[in-house]
Amino acid sequence: MILKISLEMDKKSIKKIFNQILKKRHSTKRGRPAQKFGKSTAKYPINQNFTIDNLRIGLEIYDLYKSTREGDEKMKLWEIGVEKRILADSMPHPSDDNGEKLLKRNRLAATVSRYIKQTERRIENVGKGIFP
Repeated sequence: MILKISLEMDKKSIKKIFNQILKKRHSTKRGRPAQKFGKSTAKYPINQNFTIDNLRIGLEIYDLYKSTREGDEKMKLWEIGVEKRILADSMPHPSDDNGEKLLKRNRLAATVSRYIKQTERRIENVGKGIFP
């Protein structure tokens, strides 16, 4: 496709016209496209996209979470994140002030919580024959 645009037009008008044409011609959305699986004949059909690393990290975090829940001293979610080093930019540093420490702990806790919920859901689905 070749566009011919007069440079005598103002920048705002050129951008507006270009965006209108681009919207018509380029209809894809942002993000990774979900795979459309046809009717599977597998004994255990795949339910969603996943990566092996994501499954491994989720199971490691889930195992550590469950093992600490049985003992007397329960690890906090952000402590599990620090131990597994899941977010490199959220690792606590001695020079961090209290606000920065709190922000990093919240980020780690939210990430660990997300991994635990996803892993629990996957474990339930595998019991139903849906993988992952």
